[in-house]
Amino acid sequence: MFTLLFLFPDDNFTNSSIEILLLLTIAFILGYLLRFFIGQKYKIQAREFEAQYATLDQHNAQLVAEADALQTEKEELQTQIQRLQSAASKKPDSGEAVIAQPFLQAKDDLKQIEGIGVKIEQLLNADGIHTFVQLSEAKTDRLKRILKEAGERFRMHDPGTWSRQAKLAVKGQWIKLVRWQDKLKGGRE
Repeated sequence: MFTLLFLFPDDNFTNSSIEILLLLTIAFILGYLLRFFIGQKYKIQAREFEAQYATLDQHNAQLVAEADALQTEKEELQTQIQRLQSAASKKPDSGEAVIAQPFLQAKDDLKQIEGIGVKIEQLLNADGIHTFVQLSEAKTDRLKRILKEAGERFRMHDPGTWSRQAKLAVKGQWIKLVRWQDKLKGGRE
């Protein structure tokens, strides 16, 4: 067809050539626009994936740091357990049997007792009171002595209800404890 047009040029040749060139130009422009818009869609998706990857990578780094911290804490606790076990297994020179303390007992959050804050919890821990059981067994006189020895700012606290609150915590009677604490003011009745 094209060869015939080149051999016999006339008005049809000029019109046909222009039409063909026009159609080819339109097809080229449409193809370019289609590629441009599809490319934009993929660029947006790529940016979204990159943002998701960065978020996941950051989260992964946090998890790795937490795992490292937990591993360090685990190793420290294992060392402490070994040290305490070896100390518990030694016998004193006098031949008396060693009474092992329950050294593996977990610490309780004594701040759950009305009237005990961070500083008072530290004072109690320093005096060997770490659990609700130990607090429930502590005499009020001992608790007052701990506060008195700590200084003037702690003497105003009244530990009169702390042992009874701890007994409720030991028994798991949390609802009863919370209701009672709502009536207390700084641990006082």
